[in-house]
Amino acid sequence: VYRMDAQTGEATVLGKHKAQAARAVFTPDGNYLFTGGWERELICWDARALRRAFTISLDSYDLQVNASGERCAVFTESTVQLRSLERPTFLREFAEELGGGRKFAVFSDDGRWLVASGGERLALWDLNNNSPAAVVDQEGETRVSLANDNQVFADRSGECFRWHFVPGKAGAAPRLEPLALAK
Repeated sequence: VYRMDAQTGEATVLGKHKAQAARAVFTPDGNYLFTGGWERELICWDARALRRAFTISLDSYDLQVNASGERCAVFTESTVQLRSLERPTFLREFAEELGGGRKFAVFSDDGRWLVASGGERLALWDLNNNSPAAVVDQEGETRVSLANDNQVFADRSGECFRWHFVPGKAGAAPRLEPLALAK
């Protein structure tokens, strides 16, 4: 399945079906693309993020979306099924890359902060605003935790780290200030 930019003609591969794709239908807002393959599976693609959102196994390769984008009709060999299309009520994608390897994450008790670590970096997001994350380069995978006094703790095989975080101002990233940690 390809997505072609109508302005430039550039084609981007979204992914593939198990068999040849047979049908393609966009939602009215253009945010999602449904494709059906001869293997009789439907795939929903996130047209903005250019990736698979989910797969539907309903023994069908054909569907139609209504004008509001709230319902669809799925056609099988012997039936027509009316289904609702429910959008996520909350979705936020983060641009920061954590690096490969195992990932750890934790929310603050009040749900405002999210800290996560990957194979190369640790990031802290303020979920109350749409700002970038505070990012710290850390080699290796670290387990993370948050304290109620605006502190982030991280540990990995024999090493521990601690930071105090300060919310960013007007869309700016929060700051992570390193703190000493008694050993």
